[in-house]
Amino acid sequence: DRQVDVWYPAAPVDGPDAVDRAEDEFAPRLRALLPAGLSLTVDLHGHRDAPPTGADHPLVLFAHGIFSWRDQSAALMAHLASWGLVVASPDLPEYGLSALSFPGVPFFGDSEAGMDEVVARLRAEQSGTGLLAGRIDLDEIAVTGHSLGGALATLYSTRPFIRAYVPLASALVAPQAGGGAGKPAMWIRATTDQTHADALLPVAEAAATGPTAVVSIRGGGHVGP
Repeated sequence: DRQVDVWYPAAPVDGPDAVDRAEDEFAPRLRALLPAGLSLTVDLHGHRDAPPTGADHPLVLFAHGIFSWRDQSAALMAHLASWGLVVASPDLPEYGLSALSFPGVPFFGDSEAGMDEVVARLRAEQSGTGLLAGRIDLDEIAVTGHSLGGALATLYSTRPFIRAYVPLASALVAPQAGGGAGKPAMWIRATTDQTHADALLPVAEAAATGPTAVVSIRGGGHVGP
């Protein structure tokens, strides 16, 4: 099953934050190649199954970058949740760590269908009896993503239920897709991005048909300072 981590507004909880170990995402044959003692533990900046608060929270879908996994941007996910958003970040084995770990996984493949699966699961959660039942505003859905995930976010913004999209350091096919017709977009890039994703921004702006903003982070790289 596709794993999905969801951040949401919650009541304060005592104790340390939950963590995830990126090395656990590798197939055993690749995990054995990691240097002894190497820890790829990521702070999730929240507590699993914390009591949710509020209702009618807009939903944000996040698509991770190439050869990465759902918790790569946990700090960003937690920050968005602190502003009253529900943020769902799925594993995308079509181009994520599974593409490295398990030969034969179709590259990029059905990643849009994978996002559809996540939306369907959240619709069921909203109408069911689970932790977030009745708390998600499914009329207000935006999509964001980093690097290749930014490309996917742009492609996925053409779904009729997506209201806006925010590609982060997006590269490759994203600008040519043009994004959802007439939908607001914010392209975020860094001035020293080693992938030169910023070179595609003029194409993205030309293709966009809705209100578009470009945010430049001075001195930032593709994945951070």
